[in-house]
Amino acid sequence: MYDKLSDEALTRFCLHGLAAHRVQVEHQGDEKFFVVRTNALAALPVRKGFARYGGDAYFNEKWEPVKIVDEGWHGHTKDDDWGRDGPVKPEVTRPGDKCWQEAKFRFRSSVSVLVTLVDHLYAIHLEAANILVTALREKLSPGHPVRRFLTPFTYQTITVNDNARNNLVNWGSMSPRFFAFTDEGLSMAFNAAGSLVLNGFECDPPKLDRVEYVKYLKEKQVIDTPFWQNAVKYWKVIKKYVERYFEHCYCKEEGKVKADLSSWPSSNRSSSNSKMSHLLLQWASRNGCPVMVRMSTT
Repeated sequence: MYDKLSDEALTRFCLHGLAAHRVQVEHQGDEKFFVVRTNALAALPVRKGFARYGGDAYFNEKWEPVKIVDEGWHGHTKDDDWGRDGPVKPEVTRPGDKCWQEAKFRFRSSVSVLVTLVDHLYAIHLEAANILVTALREKLSPGHPVRRFLTPFTYQTITVNDNARNNLVNWGSMSPRFFAFTDEGLSMAFNAAGSLVLNGFECDPPKLDRVEYVKYLKEKQVIDTPFWQNAVKYWKVIKKYVERYFEHCYCKEEGKVKADLSSWPSSNRSSSNSKMSHLLLQWASRNGCPVMVRMSTT
């Protein structure tokens, strides 16, 4: 059993654990590094007495930790300037350095905040789940085959998101208390959250198909980790399940499928400025049944 504070544990944390979906690649000269980034949080103001978040962890091609570049390490040390936003000089820490354990602790803590706020609260609850359940409720009747199919997967979404708004988003609720951000810092974090999500929409053009996204990561970013390999396998299993359902309900009636899809995502374009809802509308109106399966699988 490995030590949870070891470098091996840091590698596992990033390659197989909480940060596995946020691995990126950076080239510096002839060297290639795998990177997990959290420095996007480093410039956000925090309450007095708390340390700033931050740290980009670099690994070589053998997935051995090389360094952590932390833009939040120094923060602003003057009491009257502690909460101000803005960049500061990064601290570069390497394995064996005196502060290496502290750098790893700061990085792990920052990853947990980034994933919780950006990937979980914003991307899953407030964007994806909210868009889907709004479209189902506003545009599809209770007996519609798509709504019936997706209802188990959206069960309690409205209640959960309402609780999230009251308990996690509002000022003075849980999130403002257990994150170190000032009210201004938390607002800035939510405003930036959409640009920090890594799910295919950061590509140009966006990759809505999970297999195509993983192919892009492998060919363009040279990222071929166990997490994404297993993600494709899982996606294909779900896709097969979805295909069988829609073949049964629609019997390949392409015109009926396109008619359903052309109106379904439009409810979200009017109620949300989300890039996701607009792209789904365009994609649906062009592709019919295949996109019905892909949307429901995703």
